[in-house]
Amino acid sequence: MKPDIAFGDFFNFAATANSQEILELIYSKPHKESLIKSKNFLKFKNLISSYIYSLLRTMEFESCWLISCKSIDFKILLGEKIGFDARCLDALHSRMFEKLAFRYLPIASVAYSKNFANSVNLQDEHEIALFLSSLSQDLYENIQSYLTDADPTADEPTYITLTNIKCELVSQLEKLKEWSRKDFPIESLSSTSEDICCYSGSEEIPAIANFPGKSSNLSFSEASIVTHKSYADLMSDNEKLRRFSHYVYIDVEVAAMEVCAKNIVSYKQMPLDFKLDMARQIWDEARHAVIMRRLLEKLGGKEGDYTYSAKVWKKCEKGSNVTERLAIQQAFQEGNALESNFLLTEAFRNADNGEMTKCMDFINADEAVHVKIGNFWMKYLLDGNTDAYQATMEKAASLINATLSSNVEINRVARRISGFPDAFVDVIEENNKVYGYRKS
Repeated sequence: MKPDIAFGDFFNFAATANSQEILELIYSKPHKESLIKSKNFLKFKNLISSYIYSLLRTMEFESCWLISCKSIDFKILLGEKIGFDARCLDALHSRMFEKLAFRYLPIASVAYSKNFANSVNLQDEHEIALFLSSLSQDLYENIQSYLTDADPTADEPTYITLTNIKCELVSQLEKLKEWSRKDFPIESLSSTSEDICCYSGSEEIPAIANFPGKSSNLSFSEASIVTHKSYADLMSDNEKLRRFSHYVYIDVEVAAMEVCAKNIVSYKQMPLDFKLDMARQIWDEARHAVIMRRLLEKLGGKEGDYTYSAKVWKKCEKGSNVTERLAIQQAFQEGNALESNFLLTEAFRNADNGEMTKCMDFINADEAVHVKIGNFWMKYLLDGNTDAYQATMEKAASLINATLSSNVEINRVARRISGFPDAFVDVIEENNKVYGYRKS
């Protein structure tokens, strides 16, 4: 049972709360007016808050680095790690509100916060991996200490949550250590420093790159590498399928990770649940990239065989605020792509490609979630105003020189699942009659 969405808005709370209010949240001592009577309960509650502080700041750093780093392998690693951090944050954030908290701020010692300040300028992927590995190892050890001291019956919900996180951390550490096995010295979460800092959303983060990094084996070109005329044509020609796979791998899936990463760090005033949703999509897109790369390699191709255009990134950059970015990427482009994907899935099935048919079904399910995320947050930001939603979508289409129509026949079930207003779907359907759409 999650709290009201505004309760996760740490940025606004930290900006408006007075110092006494914050101190009471952190240092509240058991007394007759307090709901909390046990010092141990308060200690464990503050430990969870410190884990949230660590994960939240780590996720922000990873998002910046996902955009700037050049290796696609490392981008995928960061995408998977961001997804892991978000799942942990979601569970721990919910648990905080079960521990007699109306609101809270993530806290850590000032000494621990300096780990991030000292690493803000890291650029080398191996050094970044070392830093993240050290943070994960320290989190693992602190969770183990919590589990050792906790009462597994009285605090069973937290005990189970932390046990699951600890098990998953092992896998994350193995992946990070593949990049380097040296140690990166950091201050521990268990630092005995008495100076405490709160997450405010104004902390320094690595520079947000103006344009995503790419490895030297990838060359940029605005020219499209896709040459098929229909999905039937695509399935009949391996060269066309290699081109398409490379395009989706780099220009769609990897680019979507980069776009969502920028949303996390450029709009830190958004509620925590928004960041978790963006992280969920990054995690999904990382898996999709692996699937499309696997198809490319199965067809005899490899990364760098063709150019990339970064058109998904460039189109999203035309949005002047988060609402417009969501309209361009999640609601408009991914909304239309979802319907196209159903036809692509059918084409794979007709071509007897059972593996890709199965994978596309999972991809389509993920994409429906992404479109629903975009629609949810657009409505949230527009206060549910349907006229404002329509106007924002019209502007989004205009910004990327498109018409407010789809490239294939409207699938009303998919649109409903993805959270589109019925009146808006009617508009697209009418525009399809004017502009036409592809049949296959």
